[in-house]
Amino acid sequence: MKKDKRVRGIYKKVPDDIKIKVCKDHYDNHMSYQELGKKYNLYTKSGELMESTMLGWFRLYRKMGEAAFLIHRQGNRSQYGKDGEPTSEKAKKRIKELREENEKLRLQVEYLKKLNALVQENRKKEKFIK
Repeated sequence: MKKDKRVRGIYKKVPDDIKIKVCKDHYDNHMSYQELGKKYNLYTKSGELMESTMLGWFRLYRKMGEAAFLIHRQGNRSQYGKDGEPTSEKAKKRIKELREENEKLRLQVEYLKKLNALVQENRKKEKFIK
């Protein structure tokens, strides 16, 4: 029987809320990998910076936002329903909040577009009156 050559136990588990904070700092505050590593102590047990791990987090965050860390993608597939949506209550609640926020923002944009069109129309009318 061959021994597994991979080194086990050099990585530590990082909580989801820290992953979200790291991603936000990286994108909002333009922090480098080294700065993030120092701020959040993102080093392996052997002392190496977890750059490739952070890169994976950034890709997920860019693709799915905060919900990426609330949905556990590995392991038992029973965490997902038939429609592909997560079954955990925490993830469902967050997705519902995000969908409601999206709808609210869509309505605001729609309202502002209509308002802008009315303002432009009034300006054209004022030019013709003068």
